[in-house]
Amino acid sequence: MNIQHKHFLTFDVEHWYEGYRYRGMSGWEGIAPRDHIIVERLFDSLGKHNQKATFFFTGRFAKDFPGLVRRCAELGHEVASHSYEHRVIRRIASREEFRQDLRDSLNILADLCGKPILGYRATKWSVTPDNQEWVMSILAEEGLSYDSSFFPTFGADELRRNGRPLLIDLPGGRQILEIPASGLNFGPLCVPVAGGLYFRAFPAWITLAMLKQKERQGLCGMLCVHPYDLDLDSPNIAGGGILFRLFRAYGVAQAWGRLDRLLSLKKFTSIADWIQSAPSDLCRINYRDVKND
Repeated sequence: MNIQHKHFLTFDVEHWYEGYRYRGMSGWEGIAPRDHIIVERLFDSLGKHNQKATFFFTGRFAKDFPGLVRRCAELGHEVASHSYEHRVIRRIASREEFRQDLRDSLNILADLCGKPILGYRATKWSVTPDNQEWVMSILAEEGLSYDSSFFPTFGADELRRNGRPLLIDLPGGRQILEIPASGLNFGPLCVPVAGGLYFRAFPAWITLAMLKQKERQGLCGMLCVHPYDLDLDSPNIAGGGILFRLFRAYGVAQAWGRLDRLLSLKKFTSIADWIQSAPSDLCRINYRDVKND
């Protein structure tokens, strides 16, 4: 085991009820927030293992728990943006509305942690081949250094399957890094094993296999976890379909132990810390000819 090889550890910090709100469900409005309890516990666990992480906060969460965002930065973790309103991009009416949501998020997060925000992750990984060109342009125009919204779902394009960081050339001479989520590769097939439900559904040895595969390839693997993935007491509201309710609860009982084991076996870092020593020979793609209109 090469404990010196570092991987990315990321948390998407949103209110537990966002999945219900996304589906147009009610019943969550009168239930007290509780994700801050899990985030505090995460801070303690990361400190115990001497690990650093990137926390992608929504602006809505930051508004409700500003002290938690400040403490995250004070502990040396990276604060990054998970949008303000936690809406998937296809449900945002216009590019300017997307830009305003992004600005609202960046403003509140930068004010709380006292420095510019470098990274962004879209709600539900909703940067797709159909919108990635204009989204990346807006992210760069608003001063971000990287995006981390490519997810290796079954049947994803090659850029999402291979898990390699990308340097994207944009119109106007701008550039932005894409730091994709990780999957376990079997030839042309890529299995997402380390994000949200997939992290809970697969046993730890499969996630470890992905991390070891990335080490052999000279890459950083990535874990992507939500607070509710670790919360046995997260509310489970009636409605939304049996599969949705099953997926919300599946594997939660084992998730803390699984995360703790991985923290004891592997070394993790934030994306911002990795960028400081990122290799110069990154794979590049070119959007320079794309008009952002």
